[in-house]
Amino acid sequence: TVVVPEGGVSALDAPGEAFHNPAANEALFSELRATLQQDSVRKLVFAPHHINDPEFAQLLLDEFHVLLSGRATS
Repeated sequence: TVVVPEGGVSALDAPGEAFHNPAANEALFSELRATLQQDSVRKLVFAPHHINDPEFAQLLLDEFHVLLSGRATS
């Protein structure tokens, strides 16, 4: 699973910061959509949050728990 923070991918590209460039982010996201082939193993999840937002961290944890729940226990 790849979780993509559409609100920004680093502290430096947050609104008002030196590298804030929504067009560059959208180019990256478009390329991910076009390139990553999703299937039962690969999943692409887009979130409207910035990478440093607590909501994004929670989404990562939720996705991680989904991955763990699919593992066989020994």
